[in-house]
Amino acid sequence: MSETVTPSVWEDLIHNQRWEDLRARLTATHFSDIAEAMAQIHGKEQAVVFRLLSREQAAQVFSYLPTDRQKELLRSLSTDELKSVLDGMPPDDRTRFFEEMPATVTRKLLEILSPEELKNARQLLGYPEHSVGRYMTPDYLAISPEMTAAQALEHVRMARLLHVQRRDLIRGLTADGFSQADIAREMGVTRQAIQKMLA
Repeated sequence: MSETVTPSVWEDLIHNQRWEDLRARLTATHFSDIAEAMAQIHGKEQAVVFRLLSREQAAQVFSYLPTDRQKELLRSLSTDELKSVLDGMPPDDRTRFFEEMPATVTRKLLEILSPEELKNARQLLGYPEHSVGRYMTPDYLAISPEMTAAQALEHVRMARLLHVQRRDLIRGLTADGFSQADIAREMGVTRQAIQKMLA
């Protein structure tokens, strides 16, 4: 269950350097609520909160932030942090973000994407501005027209469960010393596909 977000509590935890308490609160808070609260706190505190988020949360929270806050946060992130956020963002949200940036900034940001995400970004940016193609996502789940609504929802739940189990298995293997390249070779996929499975 998502807890109520109060930016003043977060600022107090930051001021008192209670990082684990803050991290626990962030974990229990929905990413859209985190983004809303982050928009109300100062830039320095905002960067601290953002760095305490898990990689998955950070990408989702970033896509919910207002454009001006995204730009402000961009300046405070390292290249590795920025790469992780951009690679983890949903492709359609990332496309909208790129549209808000000056062309020179977009080109620099495209350079740090993983090859697979760069391909997705270029494909979506290749569609005319304001067209449906530009805002679609290449990540989808197919359902059969014969399915009932209940069957379709169960199919979506099972797909999500499979994704989480696969991600946990890959994380366990890497913790046991297997490289992402080894896992990719055994699964017959690219290393970038493994990185996407971990997102």
